[in-house]
Amino acid sequence: MGGAGEILPRRFGRFVLVERLAAGGMGEIYLAKLRGPGGFEKLLVIKRVLAEMSDRADFVEMFLAEARVAAKLSHRNIAQIFEMGRTEERYYLAMEHVAGRSLNELLRRLRFVGQRLPVGHALEIALQICDGLAYAHAASDGQGPLRVIHRDISPRNLLLSYNGEVKIIDFGIAKSRMSLQPTAAGVVKGKLGYMSPEQSAARRVDHRTDLFAAGVVFYELLTGVHPFLREDPVLTFDAIQRQPHEPLARIDPALAPLDPVVARALAKEPADRYPSGEAFQRDLQRLRGDGLVPAPASSLAEYVRELFADELAQDLALTQRAALASASAPSVTPRTPAPDPGTTHSGAAPIRPRAWLLLAATVLAAG
Repeated sequence: MGGAGEILPRRFGRFVLVERLAAGGMGEIYLAKLRGPGGFEKLLVIKRVLAEMSDRADFVEMFLAEARVAAKLSHRNIAQIFEMGRTEERYYLAMEHVAGRSLNELLRRLRFVGQRLPVGHALEIALQICDGLAYAHAASDGQGPLRVIHRDISPRNLLLSYNGEVKIIDFGIAKSRMSLQPTAAGVVKGKLGYMSPEQSAARRVDHRTDLFAAGVVFYELLTGVHPFLREDPVLTFDAIQRQPHEPLARIDPALAPLDPVVARALAKEPADRYPSGEAFQRDLQRLRGDGLVPAPASSLAEYVRELFADELAQDLALTQRAALASASAPSVTPRTPAPDPGTTHSGAAPIRPRAWLLLAATVLAAG
């Protein structure tokens, strides 16, 4: 079954919707299958605008902007968008299906079991994030540089597959050359805890705001705590603007060799930060090459599979069910499901704890 009033599987244009994975105030996400001649099949994710939001010009433009930006990017550390279209008067994106968990789920699970992520795995994740950002920031097309700035790098928008691959998602609020509606002066977009000082103060930003956010994520992966998050948004804002982060060595002396790298990534002034994702990446690689970061006992893929063993079994079962979904499934216009009552402004509320819920963060719930 899908959402309220919706029977699955069912056809949706060229796709078969297999199961609804998440819903928010403005959109919903489905595991879907595309079938073609000669036994061709491909699992993917359909991100679809709710019917009642289809006439909201501001939201539709943000939805289309994500397609315009992400469709230009092709990199192993960026989740791919295959197509954008409109079916049953609903805009949708057909996106890469990533089996795994979000870094937000990873951090929550580690806190629950009372563990810290091995430093070597944190380093590998940070290297992949930097690789994806370096590519996006330097991307160009036939008309010149795209000038992409993601502006919302956070654990919810970073996926970690069961194969140990990191994927950046949700370019819905990204700035680029293709942006049709520039952000108005004084308007702040993104998640406060991961904004740079200039972004949180609604000042002009460039690609270095993404590198600051990547530094915050790296700090969290290393320590299990957020460097600036406080009990009140005003105090969080003040910490981002004026307060230094606690050095890693005070939390764990073994992390001391990483302090200079984290300090540069989290510099308050953009000029004091890494100038590019490649520069950030080089310092991380140097730490590993010099033997200052111990090699983990297992691969990142093995670690994730063990940590999320129960979820992996559920996801495999869902994949098997998806394989049996028939392309002859009925095409019925469903009654639009009501937003999940657990939805907040920060993202979509999960329907079930499965791997593809990590894409739930891409369903914008702001009203």
